[in-house]
Amino acid sequence: MKTCKNTDARGLSHQEVIQRKAAADEAYQEHQKHSRSKRDHFKEQLLARAAQENNTSKVAELKKMKEREKVRRESAQVSAVVPSKKKSNKGLATKLYVVEDGVEKECADQETLVEACSATIEQRYELALQGPTNQGTLLQDIGYLAEGPGAESILQGTYEPPPDTDKYTRLLLDNLCRAPEWEGVPDIDCHITQENHSQAWKKQKEFTGSDSRDLDFSHYIAGAYDPVIAEVDATIRSIPLETGFSPPGWKWITDCAIPKKAAQLLVSMMRNICLMIPPFNMNNKFLSGRFMQNNEALGTLADEQDGSRKNR
Repeated sequence: MKTCKNTDARGLSHQEVIQRKAAADEAYQEHQKHSRSKRDHFKEQLLARAAQENNTSKVAELKKMKEREKVRRESAQVSAVVPSKKKSNKGLATKLYVVEDGVEKECADQETLVEACSATIEQRYELALQGPTNQGTLLQDIGYLAEGPGAESILQGTYEPPPDTDKYTRLLLDNLCRAPEWEGVPDIDCHITQENHSQAWKKQKEFTGSDSRDLDFSHYIAGAYDPVIAEVDATIRSIPLETGFSPPGWKWITDCAIPKKAAQLLVSMMRNICLMIPPFNMNNKFLSGRFMQNNEALGTLADEQDGSRKNR
């Protein structure tokens, strides 16, 4: 197994980083010159291994490989023209309807589709701005990022909300109190090792949707099988969690509207999903997984948490 040679990257100066990147670019360009021969060599090894496992010849395995690729291409062409019956009512809508003055209006071209969905999604998000915790004294005490002076007292269960706070907000604040079992428990370890990274990515589905401004899931899944690439990717994922740094690319999210039910094409009835870049997506799964494991160990899982954990 190879060892990553950039484990000292965090301690480098800006000029040293530039020099190392230039050297890496040069090595990459040199590697590209021999990419075809390396690919042919890899294919030869693959065929030899398959022939040995199946007790056949490399010629026979090459023929089967070509047949598989031919079937894949033909299947993709057929699927593009004749969609599967199972998926005919799923995915992105090609037309939607908006209600204006009580009358349904069809949106059939891409521009009007995007405008209609964007307006509805933005309107939903703006509803949160009208919530009690985003106004008045509660906003001053809590803040937008729970950095206000009242945040710690809420966790301790000693916070007194303003007299005009409604009962549901009071109930929410009461349930935000830190459970006694969590007293003295260390913070979640946010370091992502190469082993954690590879194990997680090898379980992911290749065609999961993500923001188009980054590599898709298949690239990260492939990289998880190479220890050097996996170590670099794990470090890139670990730095934001350990330092609180938010990479600019992680701040982009694609809102995608999909139908809640088959044949329901009203814009107001569409469901919005957020597509993030794959590393950000995986970090959210990583943190939620660690959070659930800690709760399970402490016996603090809520009664309504019926799935995804042992004996539930």
